[in-house]
Amino acid sequence: MNPERVCYGCFAEKEPGIPCPRCGFNENDEQPYLALPLGTILNGRYLVGKVLGIGGFGITYLGYDLTLEIKVAIKEYMPSALATRHPDHYSVVLTGRVEEDYQYGMERFLDEAKILAKLQNTPHIVSVQNYFKENGTAYFVMEYIDGMSLKAYLAKNGDKIPYNQAIAILQPIMEALVQVHALNLLHRDISPDNIMVQNDGRLILLDLGAAKDLDIQGKDGNMQSSQMVAKQGFSPVEQYGQAGKIGPWTDVYAMAASIYYCCTGVLPPSATDRMIEDTLTCRPRLTKEEFDVLAFCMSVLPQKRPQNM
Repeated sequence: MNPERVCYGCFAEKEPGIPCPRCGFNENDEQPYLALPLGTILNGRYLVGKVLGIGGFGITYLGYDLTLEIKVAIKEYMPSALATRHPDHYSVVLTGRVEEDYQYGMERFLDEAKILAKLQNTPHIVSVQNYFKENGTAYFVMEYIDGMSLKAYLAKNGDKIPYNQAIAILQPIMEALVQVHALNLLHRDISPDNIMVQNDGRLILLDLGAAKDLDIQGKDGNMQSSQMVAKQGFSPVEQYGQAGKIGPWTDVYAMAASIYYCCTGVLPPSATDRMIEDTLTCRPRLTKEEFDVLAFCMSVLPQKRPQNM
């Protein structure tokens, strides 16, 4: 591959200095703040392309594996509240006396890679291919999923789909979660924006950054405050407090909430609000029987839900 003649938006060959005629990516546009320069090579093997996503704790790039000659996704640990890019454009430097917090976050970041590695052969779960430290930070390399999020898919298809269709397309994800739970792991962040619809229609569950290994959970099954994660509308009440006992029933709630969203186009009320007044209601396009199933799986109290996927 000639770096002078490659498009960093799709890795097709193109003439230098012009937008890509295939995907439209223009390498002359300014890269997002804190992103690595286009064409960076990581671990002596991975060519860095355009930014796919950026958040408070990391940046995800399109990449190219020069050994296997395939596209990949590369996730970089970059907590913008703690660190910034060195003037050399590659290294990561801390913005204050936050070494302990930074290192703790990096270890949690690598925990995500290790969890994904345990799920390497689980269908419908994004797989990790490598992880390493470089530039004063950490990276992991995942398979590249070409498609759109389920949330975007819904927006493109009238914001909602029939219940039977939602069950049919999400069943492989639910079956994958059975295997995840069998390894004593939880996802803890299931929602339509963490499920990808590939171009061939196959669904893949992403983002195990919030995943939890129950083997290292406290003896009482409770979470520590630093391990809490909650997404409004999709997370059950046990994810909002330090004393919340999590388990497969936690992912059951989030999956049911995702199905509810798929069928109604409406974000479910937050679990904490439902503790005060439960306003989860049956809506058009859901029969009473369908709603009753989802409401059972979204019971506010964990012990009243189905206990496994």
